[in-house]
Amino acid sequence: MSEWSKEAGLGPAGVGLRGFEPRPPHLWTDPLQSERIVNFLIFLRSKGYRDSTLESYSRIMRHIAKHCDLDDPGEVKRFIAGKRIGLTLKPF
Repeated sequence: MSEWSKEAGLGPAGVGLRGFEPRPPHLWTDPLQSERIVNFLIFLRSKGYRDSTLESYSRIMRHIAKHCDLDDPGEVKRFIAGKRIGLTLKPF
């Protein structure tokens, strides 16, 4: 086996490979945050919100949970106020 072989994990990557190991899957929140988001979505569904609205709110809540603690309203407000988003999402 040569010094630069695919078996040794050295040298150029094969076709379609980037030449490095993939990163482990990302965990976006702790389980407690996930549970709170799911409970919030269940509450919204019980109030009659459409599935498309629930999907949007889920995506927004997961994004917020990545950057701050959902249990701290002041931190969430500061995060939302500092985001550069359209005015249509600010009332959220």
